[in-house]
Amino acid sequence: MQLQIFDVEHGACALLTCDNDTRFMIDCGHNATTGWRPGTYLRQQGVETLEMLAIANYDEDHVSGIANLFDTIDVRWLVRNSDVSGAAIRTLKSEDGMGAGIERLIHGIEHVFTGGGGTESLPVFSGLEWQVFWNDSSTFDDENNLSCVVHFTCHGIGVMFLAISSDRDGSSCSSDPLSSRRYEARAYWWHPTTDGIRDAVQKLEGIAIRIMW
Repeated sequence: MQLQIFDVEHGACALLTCDNDTRFMIDCGHNATTGWRPGTYLRQQGVETLEMLAIANYDEDHVSGIANLFDTIDVRWLVRNSDVSGAAIRTLKSEDGMGAGIERLIHGIEHVFTGGGGTESLPVFSGLEWQVFWNDSSTFDDENNLSCVVHFTCHGIGVMFLAISSDRDGSSCSSDPLSSRRYEARAYWWHPTTDGIRDAVQKLEGIAIRIMW
């Protein structure tokens, strides 16, 4: 089991590769400085199929590499806050403007990942338990509060991805819908390029976490 977290500048992109060689990607940003893109990276690794893509936030930096991903890789399932329709996303983005990534995401929602969000039966991720959580669109009307929280459990370790701002140690993460629960480990989106760590690898009871930038 390996979790890779990629440097996509201000955005987000992580990839979990399970013991049975299935893959779960969280967000699909890209790096405009280095030219890194998720679909190209997967192809370079010999990967042609991505079993599941989760979109944590309806902001452009979370999906800026989605066209490259969809055009290069066979993405089987799309997970997101399904309480928000394509039309609702257009309304959300009407104030700030809608980028090409969000446009491509909406196209996928409306024309490819219809119904349950997948193009085939739900994949099996060996050794992994996963859950997604989101708020109801009747209560909130902004991207952060309509984001999707993804939680993994593997070998007794919980890893949670949030598309909202938090302190690096997760100690002051407002709007955390899972704050009442306890986890051995959390992974929050933050911008590691200022921290001076490079290609850090940490072993957590069978999970290899690789931060790549």
